[in-house]
Amino acid sequence: MGNSDSYEFYFLGGENNLYFFVTQNDIAYEVKFKPFPYLFGSEEIYASYTYEFIIAVYSNPTKHTPPL
Repeated sequence: MGNSDSYEFYFLGGENNLYFFVTQNDIAYEVKFKPFPYLFGSEEIYASYTYEFIIAVYSNPTKHTPPL
């Protein structure tokens, strides 16, 4: 890893361009870039370039709310 302020991450790909990482507290996160073309309608020129950015807790064995 090198830098103590970052985590090793894995690219899993798929329809949502999924990334995955685990913090030092063993909390696993998914990071998705989900296609979001319906925001503008399919006729909009930028529709195919629009994504929803999602960070979601995948696994939390600590049972505590993760820090922000």
